[in-house]
Amino acid sequence: MNKGTVDKRAQATKLAKAAGLLDFWGKPTDEYKSLIMKVTGKDRMSIMTPAEADRFLEALESLPKAPQRRPHLASALVVAFLLLIATLDLPYGYYTFLRWVTCGMAAFTAFMGYQWEAKWVVWLFIPVAILFNPFVPIYLTKEIWQPIDLVCAILFGISALMLKSPLVVKP
Repeated sequence: MNKGTVDKRAQATKLAKAAGLLDFWGKPTDEYKSLIMKVTGKDRMSIMTPAEADRFLEALESLPKAPQRRPHLASALVVAFLLLIATLDLPYGYYTFLRWVTCGMAAFTAFMGYQWEAKWVVWLFIPVAILFNPFVPIYLTKEIWQPIDLVCAILFGISALMLKSPLVVKP
């Protein structure tokens, strides 16, 4: 393997990491593998010609960086944390604040799911937005709200980790 190939592989790894195409352990995700197949027709980078490797690097450079693929990440995690805290005994004002924040974030998450054609997100978060809406509040006892808060916190955590914009490779 010559030095140019090693440099291109290192550059591809750096770009793939920035675009969120490597998993926690640094292994290529299915999106990364399908991108290689889509751009070059090969199943792995090690058998690409130099011209194919250049095309693949150009495609990687055109991808959005990972934080841009998950604009809701921090907000969803904050709402999940706020919902977990809601299982404690807190003043009524906190729960009013929680309604506003949770309803807004649920509506935003459903909208992002709709834009990114993730129907499961829309079907899960529209009911959450309705349940937590501050305009026509739904009044339930604390014993009923606690498991709802816990389930919704888990939903927001899952959406923060799993929901991301689809890859769009510029031609």
